[in-house]
Amino acid sequence: MRAQNQIRSRFGAGKREDCAKDAHAAKELLGKNRYDLLIADIKMPGNDELEFIEEPPAIAEGLPVILVTGYPSLNTAIKSTRLHVAGYMMKPLPPILRLQISMFSCNSPSKTSWPA
Repeated sequence: MRAQNQIRSRFGAGKREDCAKDAHAAKELLGKNRYDLLIADIKMPGNDELEFIEEPPAIAEGLPVILVTGYPSLNTAIKSTRLHVAGYMMKPLPPILRLQISMFSCNSPSKTSWPA
């Protein structure tokens, strides 16, 4: 938490992050707000078989998606490549990766849409 606060104070001016308890809440947030990056847990409620990850292109075209999981499998890894996921990471994430993800999110330029 301390590292996250340091990142926010240094890079987070004008940026914010939201957290959704399930896929339904995440869809609502994606429909109402513009984001630079989506980080989603594969085992998030409502994301069975990665259905939620299939939907962001319709809601937020070009939004980069990073999947995290404590339950990696060949099936979800293969499916994530077909869904053009930007990253597939296993938990627990090393602190340096959490820092890099946060910095990427905070330093992303605001754009109407991301290149494919």
